[in-house]
Amino acid sequence: MAPHKVVARYRVAYIPTGSKANQTEIIVYFEDGTYYHYEGLSPEAGHHLVDMLRNERPIWVDPQNGLFVVAEEPVGDNEGT
Repeated sequence: MAPHKVVARYRVAYIPTGSKANQTEIIVYFEDGTYYHYEGLSPEAGHHLVDMLRNERPIWVDPQNGLFVVAEEPVGDNEGT
């Protein structure tokens, strides 16, 4: 398994018409200049990924399968402390 890479920036495209109508594509670029391309996402799934990209830091992605890993955060009683 390849190591996860840190996301440096991203690009989003929503396709309103044509053979890919109502699909979202997201390209995440890594610090080393490589990228991962998410294709054929529903608008809801695309919105969810963009929300994570905007609000979570750092984000790591497995360049082989696109799996996201975000920073560790406390849960339950420890949340917010």
